[in-house]
Amino acid sequence: MSRPQKERVLFLCVRNSARSQMAEGLLRTLAPERIEVASAGLEAGGLRPEAVRVMNEIGLESSRRPSKSVDPGRPPVRHRGDDVR
Repeated sequence: MSRPQKERVLFLCVRNSARSQMAEGLLRTLAPERIEVASAGLEAGGLRPEAVRVMNEIGLESSRRPSKSVDPGRPPVRHRGDDVR
């Protein structure tokens, strides 16, 4: 029996420097076996120190997640048009 396909979620924002990073970390922690999660920004802006502090306070590892930008030729999560809901 095949494993069910994971749902995929992309948190997209302007710089991928705070809220989208926190959302990615929280969802990755809450449902790692069910959801493939990523975050990106229209441009990479570097992680904000406030966001790093909050993530560390609640137990999310933030130092290994660099700020990422969306590359139209290669999105951070592979997708097909029918996956978008």
